[in-house]
Amino acid sequence: SIEKNEPKLDEKSNQLYDQIIQNEVDLAVRQETDGSLDSTELKAVSDKVSNEIDNLNQVIANEKVKPGGSQNKRRRRKLKHFNHLLKTDLIPRKRNYEFANKTFGERNSFAKTDTDATFMRMKEDPMKNGQLKPGYNLQVASQNQYALYFDLFQRPTDTRTLVPFLSNIFAQTPNASQYVVADAGYG
Repeated sequence: SIEKNEPKLDEKSNQLYDQIIQNEVDLAVRQETDGSLDSTELKAVSDKVSNEIDNLNQVIANEKVKPGGSQNKRRRRKLKHFNHLLKTDLIPRKRNYEFANKTFGERNSFAKTDTDATFMRMKEDPMKNGQLKPGYNLQVASQNQYALYFDLFQRPTDTRTLVPFLSNIFAQTPNASQYVVADAGYG
């Protein structure tokens, strides 16, 4: 969902950035080359819009009543709307996406309650419901019915864990074994 929704959020924030510039707010916060604003840049935009709203409040307080309404009040209303969008929608969502992208690493999912766990298809329960649940892949090396080594992995399949697991074993004990035997699940 992040891969699908983050570009939409970036497009929405870029459009809002352009609308704020059209409303004559001095913004010079865009730094990235890809054109999307990160959460700190969006916060800087929100701060500048807030400053402009404060300036307009002072101007409106000293302004006389005009027939047809004040242009400054209309402009302030638009800027308040933009600032509300930034603070309640764009900035929090962008921070969530940045956190998720940082947490993913090499995975494509993680559990919100345990960010180290990866969603994996677990064995069926008695009701024949196979479900995706957060978990770890435990690998155990044994010899003569004794467990000698173990390691936890975030990868759901055994095929991608054999080489790193053996590398860890032979890094700890260079002459750990002459032969390695694994079942068909390891490819």
